[in-house]
Amino acid sequence: MIIAVLSAILLFLLWFLFRLIKQRAKRKVIRNFVVENTPSQDAPLPKKQNDEVIHIIRGYLAELQHFISSKHYLPHSEMERFLVRLDKPFQQIDAITHFSHKNSLEYALGKEFCNRYRQLNIEREAHNRGIVTNELERCSEFFDTVLEYPLDPQQRRAILELEDNCLVVSSAGSGKTSTMCGKVKYLVEQKGVDPQKILLITYTRKAAESLSLRLEIPGLKCYTFHKLALDIIAQNTNAKPS
Repeated sequence: MIIAVLSAILLFLLWFLFRLIKQRAKRKVIRNFVVENTPSQDAPLPKKQNDEVIHIIRGYLAELQHFISSKHYLPHSEMERFLVRLDKPFQQIDAITHFSHKNSLEYALGKEFCNRYRQLNIEREAHNRGIVTNELERCSEFFDTVLEYPLDPQQRRAILELEDNCLVVSSAGSGKTSTMCGKVKYLVEQKGVDPQKILLITYTRKAAESLSLRLEIPGLKCYTFHKLALDIIAQNTNAKPS
């Protein structure tokens, strides 16, 4: 009987100690989170830190929503930069949800933020599909008339998917060059991109000259690999290689 009572007391003390350690850890995590995510490091902490935590998490949720509601196509690199910027808040909020009661508002909001942060690429892909669908409709007449012949659906999608890298694989004479020309014209005429910020490279001088004549865009140059290398060397050494 005595052993049972002592065991019960020991278990209670262990449980109490665990709760105490957990509460202290939670207070430390919340304090650091609030201090690091308020405009002024010298500003006094609110009496109810949980209210401030909820306010900050809602702010980050709004940032996520603002990012995914962008009016333009979101390339992978833009998402990566956004995720890197929110990486530390994500880790802090993830820790807070670990310590929070599952029925609390901070837990629900923290879980929502963490889940959306982890699955942002899924939301990005859905967002981009919507952008492409809208642009297909908006630019239908443009794609019909931008070149000598109307561009087909695959060419239009290749033009509109403004990812960091876009690999077009097709047979000879099937329209790869037309797709490239269409993309350049779309960027310049529909998206307002400065032609001088576009670099076109091909293998032969004949192809480079043909592309330049076909596009007829002031300020846009098409290079061969060798010509580009020569110009870069000349710009940096003030002398062209012989």
